[in-house]
Amino acid sequence: MDWLNKKYVLQLFLWTIGVLIVLELILRIFVYRPVPRYVNDPVWGRRPAGGSIVFWAIEGNGTTHYVADGEISTPYSGGDNIVVLGDSHTEAWQVNDDEKYVSVAERELHQSNSPVDLRNLGFANGSIADYVYLAPFVISQYHPKLVVIQLSDNDFWGNSGFDATRTNYFVQDSNGQVEIRHIPLLSSDPWYMPIRGLAIAAYAYNRLQTIQELQLENTIPSPSTDSQVLLDEHNIEQLQALSTAYSRIPTIVIVLPYNPKIVNDHIEFLDPFQQEILGQLRKFDSFTLLDPSLAFTDLAKRGIFPRGFANTQPGVGHLNPQAHKILGQLLADLIKSRLSK
Repeated sequence: MDWLNKKYVLQLFLWTIGVLIVLELILRIFVYRPVPRYVNDPVWGRRPAGGSIVFWAIEGNGTTHYVADGEISTPYSGGDNIVVLGDSHTEAWQVNDDEKYVSVAERELHQSNSPVDLRNLGFANGSIADYVYLAPFVISQYHPKLVVIQLSDNDFWGNSGFDATRTNYFVQDSNGQVEIRHIPLLSSDPWYMPIRGLAIAAYAYNRLQTIQELQLENTIPSPSTDSQVLLDEHNIEQLQALSTAYSRIPTIVIVLPYNPKIVNDHIEFLDPFQQEILGQLRKFDSFTLLDPSLAFTDLAKRGIFPRGFANTQPGVGHLNPQAHKILGQLLADLIKSRLSK
């Protein structure tokens, strides 16, 4: 009877492998085709290799092409460099390359006879600490005419910039001064490609991250509460470090709001936390601010939320193509204004 048990175990194993292969193919064709290859850069960390193509339909529906290690394709090349740094809202797997706000801005600039080269270096989970650490390398490698840095409310939740588990993070020395720390990436990571290279594993990992991000979003105080929303000292120190890091380069800072959004069956337009962030940023003369709140509010009043897709909840998640278009046009106008000075 032992041979019968072995036979059934083998059949179960083969059926399981077969189901997993079919599921992997379905995910790759219809849902998610992950980064095929990463490169480990001692400065930038793990980056999608040049030539990589990512298909993403978990939220939205987009294909992203990497023209160089970590750099996302834009419509044009050549001319003065403008480096754009940001998190997953800038990397924007949810929309196609030509729909990302960086590409929209570059196209608008070229059509108005301002031939500049916007370099989209956005990467998921980017933080202020990352942008500060990368500043000397961005400046020396790209010699940018201007730098654009996209921030979100989550850059300030819980002072994530001081999280020592991240590759780049802030510490406060004995004199109370804020310094940046960097954890070099290990050159070898044997489990990473076999596991994360599978669409099944990458899909599960990204779904877990999305759930965690949504849970964190729900902790943001609402304007309907009586609590006052303020940035603390560490938040302001991070902004000071960012200002110092790019003091030699004209810098545009985009602050993406999470409103308008639906809360308790009504739309909330005001985001007091974002207003506090903007208020603090205005104290830095080195920053030129881009706040798309009014344009996003007008969009919502026309019945279209800036966040959310046909396959997700309205008002939640990353920017959709309509919001990218608005943000790209606003950015193009502001870049033209800065370059004319």
